[in-house]
Amino acid sequence: KKYPEAQKNFELALEKNPRMNEALSGLVQLQLIQKQPAKAIERIQQQIAKAPDYGTFYLTLGQLQAGQKDFAGAIQSLQKAIALEPNNFEAVNLLAQVQLARGAPDEAKASFEQAIQKNPRDPRSYVQLGAIEESQGNWQQAQQHYQKALEVGNDYAPAANNLAYLLLQHGGNLDLALSLAQTAARAMPDSPNTADTLALAYIRKGNYQLAVPPLEDAVKKVPQDQTFQYHLGLAYQGMKDMAKAKASFQRALAIDPKSAMADAIRKSLGELSN
Repeated sequence: KKYPEAQKNFELALEKNPRMNEALSGLVQLQLIQKQPAKAIERIQQQIAKAPDYGTFYLTLGQLQAGQKDFAGAIQSLQKAIALEPNNFEAVNLLAQVQLARGAPDEAKASFEQAIQKNPRDPRSYVQLGAIEESQGNWQQAQQHYQKALEVGNDYAPAANNLAYLLLQHGGNLDLALSLAQTAARAMPDSPNTADTLALAYIRKGNYQLAVPPLEDAVKKVPQDQTFQYHLGLAYQGMKDMAKAKASFQRALAIDPKSAMADAIRKSLGELSN
């Protein structure tokens, strides 16, 4: 907490290398710790003046502005960052997130579409574009984007996971869904989301015993995730362990009794009573 000494050394680093974003980020964090966001923004702008063609500084400015809910300022800064560094996916992604926060999903989709035009071999933009389509209920379009991400990304794990989940939710090929889920789980073994997708594939295939361990692990990591709790209940139900199934369903329902899946959970609880 020796803030003056820290500030002095960050400034010395920037004197030696005016494009050292780690040092600038350190200065920004110091100002934020001291609840001086306006000073942090001013300091970034000073450094931008010394390196006006360095897009990363505009990204740092956009991150701070987004954190301060200055969405208009953030969009302007992030668009500048992208103009200078078209392949800066972090800037593109944050720009889209800010646009979504402003209630402009079409603008967010346009940002990813522009990124795809500039860098068509980057699977990340396809996945994010698919996620927006999926959130809007356009699952067929989402599926196409995930498939494209897999084509360009050589089994890109997030795309494999998302496509597998879509197939499972919309009556797709179960064998393909299981294969994709296994690919994602191997690539991201610590992800509770991939564990849930893999487990759901096992449930759909009737392999309930294989579904329980990954779901128990997912629930342990994220106990307040209603979907994980519900799927764990389905797995227990498939194994005829009705006591554990009931407990999981009840925990799932308690998390959010008014959610989109609440009626499905109540129906499953009702089935246990019959």
